[in-house]
Amino acid sequence: MNNNLDAIELSDVTLEINIDEMNDICDALKQKIAAIDINSINVTEVFSALNNSGIAVSYITSLNNSLNQATNTILSVSNMIKESIDEQMIVDDSYDKSVNAEDNDIASSSNSNSSNSSNSQINIDETTSANNNSTDLHINNDLIIGLENLDLINFFSVMSTLKNISTDSISLDSYLTNENYSKYLKEIILSSNISEDLKNIVFNLDAKTIQITLKEFFYNNKNVFTNVSKSITYHYLNAIANSKGITLNEFINNNYTNDVLLELDDASTKLENAILDDNLQTTLLSIYNGNTTDISNYSIEFIKKSVDVVASKNNISVETLINSENYKNMLNDEFVEISKATSMINNIGLIEPETSKQIVANLLVFE
Repeated sequence: MNNNLDAIELSDVTLEINIDEMNDICDALKQKIAAIDINSINVTEVFSALNNSGIAVSYITSLNNSLNQATNTILSVSNMIKESIDEQMIVDDSYDKSVNAEDNDIASSSNSNSSNSSNSQINIDETTSANNNSTDLHINNDLIIGLENLDLINFFSVMSTLKNISTDSISLDSYLTNENYSKYLKEIILSSNISEDLKNIVFNLDAKTIQITLKEFFYNNKNVFTNVSKSITYHYLNAIANSKGITLNEFINNNYTNDVLLELDDASTKLENAILDDNLQTTLLSIYNGNTTDISNYSIEFIKKSVDVVASKNNISVETLINSENYKNMLNDEFVEISKATSMINNIGLIEPETSKQIVANLLVFE
């Protein structure tokens, strides 16, 4: 059975699912998760020796978030499967009643006097009880502002969650555009490590509104992508285009773009860890001097471009920026915003290529 909801061409195939068995599977899975009780594991306490020494603090935080996220996601998916089963049973029951009523009507007609057959007429009711008026859905600005204002850890949690649900068969833009996924998308966002205020906003919105708002957030973002982030992206992509002997416009409109965006995964993680571990200047100095080998060449070039742009913006040399204690806080603030944008750029690589090209082209429009 193909789990890609985009492939709905199988309308002439009848699929039968053992409802009881599916419910049992979901219940058993939830019981196993409850028995493990992952949320009871205090990762910070387990690694207290490292944490108290300021070592690998961001890794410990990320591990704790991942464990909680895994539990919430599994439970959410199990609940959604059960809800879908219940909904399908209602649909099936309604269909069965409709078929039985139709069969009774046919039997009644066949028993009527044959002399009336020549005057019989089939009346087709062209009206429907379904409301075909388009639903009045709006982008929810509170949700967009809430996402934009998340701190770095929570922002990364949302981006990581969206990245983890994307697969080869179901791209990120399928989740953002296909209504079949809207309810699942809401559950996924609620399972992310976000503030209670933002959870309340998400909880009280209908799933379709959340979906179209997230689509707007990715497709037309104007705040996460500041002019600094746009400038970095421009210089980075332009350098890659030049290395291939083509123009930036040609580069954006070919099939390289998504692969390059996806390559920024370790740049995003590297920046997040450096900021959270409070060693950003040391990390940037190592990368800029060519002493870092644990991230891709694309990520190294992106981070170096980031340093260049921030230094130029503040009219100081790169050496001063990444060595002087006087610029430590300013550098940290700049790279928090750059890091958020980098994680979004990485996720844009998960969007269908034709759409991602347009998003990237929009990113390079400066205001």
